[in-house]
Amino acid sequence: MTDFKVIEGDVTLYDSAGDETGVSANPLRVDPTGDTAQPVEQSDASKLLATVKITDGSENLAIDGDGNIKAVVRGGAKGTTTAADVTSTAEGADHQALDVQIMHGGAAVNPTAIRALTSADVVTANQGTAAATAGAWPIKLTDGTDTADIDAQGHVLVAGKSALGVAPSAPPVSVGGVDGGGLKRNLLLDTDGRPQANVAQWLGSTAPTVGQKTMANSVPVVMASNQTPLPITFSSGTAGLPKMLSFFYTQTIGAIVASQWKRALTYTVPASYSGYLIRYTSFQAEAAYSRIAALTTMGGLNIVTNVYTSLASYTLPQWTSDLEVDVTQAIGAASNVVVTVGYTNQSGVAGRTGTVTIPKSSIIGTRLSVTLQADDIGVVSIQSASVSPTSSSGAINILGFVQLGYHEDGGTNFMETMYAPGAVGFPSGTVLVLEHQGGTVSKARRFDVLMQLVPEAA
Repeated sequence: MTDFKVIEGDVTLYDSAGDETGVSANPLRVDPTGDTAQPVEQSDASKLLATVKITDGSENLAIDGDGNIKAVVRGGAKGTTTAADVTSTAEGADHQALDVQIMHGGAAVNPTAIRALTSADVVTANQGTAAATAGAWPIKLTDGTDTADIDAQGHVLVAGKSALGVAPSAPPVSVGGVDGGGLKRNLLLDTDGRPQANVAQWLGSTAPTVGQKTMANSVPVVMASNQTPLPITFSSGTAGLPKMLSFFYTQTIGAIVASQWKRALTYTVPASYSGYLIRYTSFQAEAAYSRIAALTTMGGLNIVTNVYTSLASYTLPQWTSDLEVDVTQAIGAASNVVVTVGYTNQSGVAGRTGTVTIPKSSIIGTRLSVTLQADDIGVVSIQSASVSPTSSSGAINILGFVQLGYHEDGGTNFMETMYAPGAVGFPSGTVLVLEHQGGTVSKARRFDVLMQLVPEAA
């Protein structure tokens, strides 16, 4: 056998017939005789090694250091795609994982992505036993916009919940029913939380009120046919009985200013009593007027500073037809002064004006009547008062009178008496005055007033 060594290059082998071997038509065999091994021998060990390159004409087959043939895995081409090598990514220090792309429906799918559930999905969730209420799953009641609230006691809050006596922020739960017409009605409560009842529905057309009524307007009371006698107790006390009161005045005196009213007596009806004029008797030793009247001090005016102070007024339908000024500080001597009063008349019309001229040097006690605006007969209240010109001194009060009794005394042999048992009445707090006119010369003057004081209803 002839030894040969291939250093590098292409070698063409021929068989014993002279034909080329090692090709597909005549392959090279090392065991041409069945199962009998055919020895390949080479006495020179250094010549056993040969460098052989296997190539496709472009790339050579690679072998690693352990003699293993290196292989590159490629993805095959399909359709319009192009074959490409499979890649890998290091996973830790000793793993080289293949890169895998999952496709579905021609699109790449991320296996870690969470898909939104649809109406076709069925999800079953099981919870173990919670260790405490705080570990339980919370559940919210909602209509998609608002969520139901729960208070600190675990109660579901309803619309309108609020503290007692506080207006709810939303309409509260109501208790109601259906009326005779089939309509829904709510049960109403008073400020103490008690249900309201329409007493008029069973008493008639009007609900009862406190106080005595006529038979037609009273609540009927039916006594049982076998009613036993009812005990009746009469009070022996005297607190509720009327009190009689008499004013008696007798003086020899003259008027402060001739033919002007002068005060003789003043009396205020006490609290809790109403007064009634029973009799008024008068005598003057000259022809002069006298009266008993209810007084209201409506305001005061400083003649020096021209400052008005409002005090009291009447309330419609009551008013005074006798408005007077009373000098409380002597008027200066420079000139007469004119007082203008702004008032509301007997019909409730404001912006009306009245005037009175006070002579210069008028003394304390001078009394003059205010002339009202045309067509007015009374004054309810005073809104303003002013003076022109001002004076070096002086002050006045503006008074309203309601005359209860009025006499024209005729002289030495004449006494006038008025009887009005209970016809003239006035409430507690009324200021009563007894006044007279006449000359400045002292004359005998006697007045007697009999009144009845009746306790007011509690």
